[in-house]
Amino acid sequence: MEPFANSNSSYTNILTPPDVSYDDNHTVVLIDASAQQIDDLAQWCGSSQKSYNIYLYRSDMNNLPWLESACGGADAILVNTVVNELSPVKDRLITTYSNSWYYGPKNFLTNTQSITGPEKYFQYWDSVK
Repeated sequence: MEPFANSNSSYTNILTPPDVSYDDNHTVVLIDASAQQIDDLAQWCGSSQKSYNIYLYRSDMNNLPWLESACGGADAILVNTVVNELSPVKDRLITTYSNSWYYGPKNFLTNTQSITGPEKYFQYWDSVK
């Protein structure tokens, strides 16, 4: 019988509260991404040669301790700056974490790591690592 997956194959874990992953995959927190962005990213990751843990968070998830923990262990934090009730938290993450990238309507003087969308980060990461 053939094994289901080769141990050298790439895969992506998409996680939401309260789930966590303890593997060595490149870990990214994605905050306030649109449904279309999440679908596009899932399709793109399916063809990537890299393995990822993607932690998804929206304000309606109401689990800030989980978000803080995920951000603390992340290789990158990608934040949509669309204004909503989570904006104060998103602003703090963008200005506090040096591994944060942002996209959307708002700009920050103290963080110049702006991208046009979450897929750009993953394309960049795949090309350089």
